[in-house]
Parts: sequence; C-alpha cells; structure tokens
Amino acid sequence: MKRLIPKWSSLIHWSKRYVSKKLPFLLSPPLPRRIQIECTTRCNLKCTMCGHSFNPSSIFGDLSFENFRYIVDSFPQLRSVDMTPLGEVFMNRDFLRMLKYLKSKSIYVDFTDNFTLLTPKIAEQLILMQIDEIFTSFDGATKETFESIRVGANFEKVIGNIRSLIRLKNEKNSKLPQLVGCFVVSNQNIDEVPLMVDLAKSLNWLRLEFINVRTSKETKKLSIDMNDPKTKIIFKQALEKARKMNVRVSFHHFTRQPVEKCEAPWKSCYITYDGFVHPCCYLIPFGNREKQNEQSLGNIFKDDITKIWNSEKMKRFRMDIHKGKVPAVCSEYCAQ
Repeated sequence: MKRLIPKWSSLIHWSKRYVSKKLPFLLSPPLPRRIQIECTTRCNLKCTMCGHSFNPSSIFGDLSFENFRYIVDSFPQLRSVDMTPLGEVFMNRDFLRMLKYLKSKSIYVDFTDNFTLLTPKIAEQLILMQIDEIFTSFDGATKETFESIRVGANFEKVIGNIRSLIRLKNEKNSKLPQLVGCFVVSNQNIDEVPLMVDLAKSLNWLRLEFINVRTSKETKKLSIDMNDPKTKIIFKQALEKARKMNVRVSFHHFTRQPVEKCEAPWKSCYITYDGFVHPCCYLIPFGNREKQNEQSLGNIFKDDITKIWNSEKMKRFRMDIHKGKVPAVCSEYCAQ
C-alpha cells in the first residue's frame, strides 16, 4: 500500500497540471515538484558568452543557508532541484550544506559545475551524499579553444578533476553522481563538435549535450548560422561518430519551438539568490538584474509562494503562452 501512495499522488499532480495547461483561465497548476535555485551569482571565470564578462550592472551575491532552507520548505511536494546558478556553485561556502539538506529529504539533485574548484575531499562528499547528476561545462575539445572561451580555467586541471571524481566513484563502487557533458556551441568552437564526442567517450559521461549559444547585443558575433551547409555537415559528423562510439548526444535550442509548447510556468520556476521568482532560468543570464527583478513574478521572501504561483501576473503569463503569444519578457531575453 505504501508504494501506491506516491503513484496516486503523482497521477493527481500530473492530472491537475495537464488540465491547467489546457484550461489556464479556469485552473492554476499545483506548486511545481522541480525548481531551480540560484545559490550564487559569483564566478571565478570570465567566459566569452557569459554576462559576467561584459555586464557591469551584474549584481553579485550568495544565497544564505537559512534562506535556501526556507525556499525548499516552501514547496511541500518538491521532488527535484537544479542548483545551477548564474555563477560557480562552490563559490558559495554553504553549497555542500545545501546539497546535504536536499538529500536528507530524498530530493533528486543536479547542478552545473565548471570543475575548477573541485577537490578530492569535495568529490568524496558528493559521492557519499549520492548527488544524482553533475553537468560539466566544457566548451572546447582542445586546450587552446577551451581556455580561450572559459577564461581563467586550465584545461589539464579541469580534466584532472573530472577524472579524479570518476576514479573515486570506481573505488567506492558508486554509480552516482552521473556526469553529463555540456558544450555551448558558438562560432568559436563549432569545428570541435565532433572532437567532443571523443572526449565524452574518454571521460565516460552519461551523455553529451550540445547547447546553442544564447546571444545578447554584446555577444552577437558568437552566434552560429544553422542554415550554413558547413554547420549541418559538422553536426552530421558528430552524430555519426556518436552512433559508432555508442555515445549519447542531444542538441538543444538550435531550432525555435512554438511558444505553446513551453511548459515552464506550469511545472517549474527559477528562484534567484535574493528570492525573486521567474518562470525559468532563460530570463536571467543577460541584461540588468535590477530590471529583471522588477519583471519577476514576485519575491518568495516577501510573499507566500502559493500567492505568487497563482497571481494574476502568472496567470496572464500562462494565458499568453496558451494563446501562442510570446510574453514580452521572453521576447526580450530569449530571442536568438
């Protein structure tokens, strides 16, 4: 009987969300079971495609453990948390404490890391806590390209830290954490897309994700042309190599999907270190943070999350998507 309770609970949750997606003017979805939490906006790198490298108006800060715990406890049905911030997770000294709190509640945990600050001691704790997935930011298959994009990182050190974690996993006979490679494709590294398949195989990543670079007015030069025959050939070569080497690969955000397919405001949300709630992480990385805060759905440290989730502002946001209309904030920050 105990096994049936979570199944029925999930079915009811999914049903309510499904109906609210079809009829947003009648019903709001239940609070999300998966959220993204920004634990810091500080970073030790200056990547060429990141707002940290060119936006002087960026606001830097860390999420306190007390506020983190308040956020997590505000979602009674929480099942999964993505701790990927606009920054490097280990810049927040409470990060491991946060992970431990999540795992004490049997919550699925994943985060993105640049693997520059990982030590054997930290790696051992991640294994002992059984963190589920770590997304490895790796935007170059060669030392020259990698270090020219991820300014401040050392190619050999990052590779060494990844291999160290894998070695510790093997010593402890642990499958977790699973490692996923994340390669942001731009015109700086597109020629190395096929080479990344070889690297993914050598590092035994669970899968390799190619992600289209998000550009702003400062980084337009980094965008790639999906209609360029050369681009299509490169992607085809990568896919063929991946099949032969049995490497799982996926491509994200290279084509624009109809806005009606967006499910973010029905199933998840992104919460900044200072409590501002946004429909998703794609509304955050570029632009003036103060302006983004004004356009947020509310602040979880000032209003109850249920009130924010069911607010008129959120309802209008969902209605726009339901009608096939791109919300203004999305067109401003998410247009490629």
